[in-house]
Amino acid sequence: MVNPGLSYKVPSWALAVVSCLLWSSAFAGVKTGLQHAPPLFFAGLRFTLAGILLVPLAGSPLKYLRELRGSPFLPFKVGIFQTVLLYSLFFLSLNLVPGSVGAVVNGMLPLWAALAAHVLLKDDKMGRRMLVSLGIGFAGIVVLSVTRNGGVPGEIGGPELVGIFLMLGASFANVLGQIVVYHSRGTMNSMVLTSSQFILGGLMLLGISRIVEGAFVLPPAPVFWGALTYLGFLSAAAFSIWFHLLSVRGEKVSVIGIWQFLIPVAGAALSWLIIPGDDPSWPVFSGMILIASAIIYFFSSSGSDQ
Repeated sequence: MVNPGLSYKVPSWALAVVSCLLWSSAFAGVKTGLQHAPPLFFAGLRFTLAGILLVPLAGSPLKYLRELRGSPFLPFKVGIFQTVLLYSLFFLSLNLVPGSVGAVVNGMLPLWAALAAHVLLKDDKMGRRMLVSLGIGFAGIVVLSVTRNGGVPGEIGGPELVGIFLMLGASFANVLGQIVVYHSRGTMNSMVLTSSQFILGGLMLLGISRIVEGAFVLPPAPVFWGALTYLGFLSAAAFSIWFHLLSVRGEKVSVIGIWQFLIPVAGAALSWLIIPGDDPSWPVFSGMILIASAIIYFFSSSGSDQ
């Protein structure tokens, strides 16, 4: 989905924003698909399709196979983190946590990305500006999530705690996958890596689904196939752009991760446009303003201590 020659004419921040906007639009498709198929099965289909869609864009079949022979275990490692662990833990957690809690925990992804990069990468350390930006952005996530979902419950029981830990596990799997991709820069064509890890991860999810969810017959509903097709294209585009930024341009995990604060903002805006009765409010706008302030503050001076 990304032409390496042309993409250098587009600023990295613009590509990161496009990825985040694409991810924010996935909610409606996921909700639609889950009405017709179990979660792990649907996720497995989604990512297998996304990987297949990218195969023609990765070059000739010989080039594709040559790239895989050069680093045969890399797509497997990335697929385990970015597809299997991330989405199986995420879907399992959605059945256990209240919406507001899940949104807050999932919205902490930029913070986890910065912390993991600080610990695991020598050239991606947090500075004052990064810490302040993450704090402001996370405050915006809390305000946005709580005001749109009726508030965080006063008590969180055992199942919700399990759900929180599962969602935290999904976030860490996401970050670790990004770090693997960042470390691998230059060793494999980013399009081949994105495609092959999707196919491997999607097939593994389908195998896990067969064990956990049992046999399932594909539904004939056109709306299911429409949602699946859209999510396949969305995943192919968003992840190929993100992996390009990490593995080709060498963008730091923590720096482009700041843009992921945009995902809940764009998701809220889309819900206002699509869902009847979901209207904007001043508290929600306050959360959006905080998130925008975090991004503007971080990128306001490229030479500052990050």
